[in-house]
Amino acid sequence: MTTHRTLSDLIRTHKDNTGDSYSDIAKRAGLSKAKVGQLAIATQPHMPRVDTVEKLATGLQLPLSIVQRAAMASAGITPPDAPSISDAELLATKLARLDKHELAIIERLADSFIAEAENNG
Repeated sequence: MTTHRTLSDLIRTHKDNTGDSYSDIAKRAGLSKAKVGQLAIATQPHMPRVDTVEKLATGLQLPLSIVQRAAMASAGITPPDAPSISDAELLATKLARLDKHELAIIERLADSFIAEAENNG
């Protein structure tokens, strides 16, 4: 069974990876800190309004399609054949914001990790 990431998962992952607070996310999103906190700790299935999902995508600096899929998972209405949000997909959205020089550094780092993994096989 595939576990689909919820809005809560996306918000927690973003906070852990960036150090952003609910306030930081809310400010970028044009949402209240309370609303971001509410979405981050939701315990009951709930589908936020379309404009909230769109704003949250901006606040999390993620493509709308990813946040829409997470919103569906949060509401418990994810179709069984819907793709889950992978770590690679989330990483790709971050890499898309880097310039050529920064990407070259990341590529060399990735090559180094891959070579080390293959050697330790």
